[in-house]
Amino acid sequence: MIDQTEEFFIEKLKQGSELAFRQLIAQYGNQIHRICFQMTSSTHEAEDLTQDVFISIVESIGQFKGQSKLSTWIHKIAVSKCLESKRSKSAKKRSGFLVSIFGGDEIQKSALNIADTYSTSTQIEYEQVQTVIKAALDQLPDNQRMALVLNKMEEYSYKEIADIMNISASAVESLLFRSKQNIKKLLKDYYEKNK
Repeated sequence: MIDQTEEFFIEKLKQGSELAFRQLIAQYGNQIHRICFQMTSSTHEAEDLTQDVFISIVESIGQFKGQSKLSTWIHKIAVSKCLESKRSKSAKKRSGFLVSIFGGDEIQKSALNIADTYSTSTQIEYEQVQTVIKAALDQLPDNQRMALVLNKMEEYSYKEIADIMNISASAVESLLFRSKQNIKKLLKDYYEKNK
């Protein structure tokens, strides 16, 4: 399933090559951070999770069997770390031990890719739309949000998402259909309230 170049790269990672590890971060760092941010809505938490993902890769690269592409395996680790983090936070919340660590605007202007040439009113409108979409995404069940993020933002195929999430391609299709329906409903509700 993996080509010779990737096989050589994986072997270098298994041998503990610092250069290979740097290449790994350069190649996958931004993707992993984006996925973690979309799942947590927190830049700080996304950074922590991204570091956790790469630590896990280094610790478990020896167990990688090459039965899938390296990128699929890495994204599985990222999904797993994001879901573990959410479960951990939910458990703490239910126990009453979680102190709110989030404050201010979680969606930073830099993440919105707003061109300097836009007028102030256009920027404000764009930010409002992005905030509404992000809020709608945050209300989706984890599996629907993850499928949507992987498909629409990371442009993975149904098969690749199925491999990453350990589900069938038809289950991915169903998750994406339900997530789109839920997003439409949430956005419709918002715009009806804010006419």
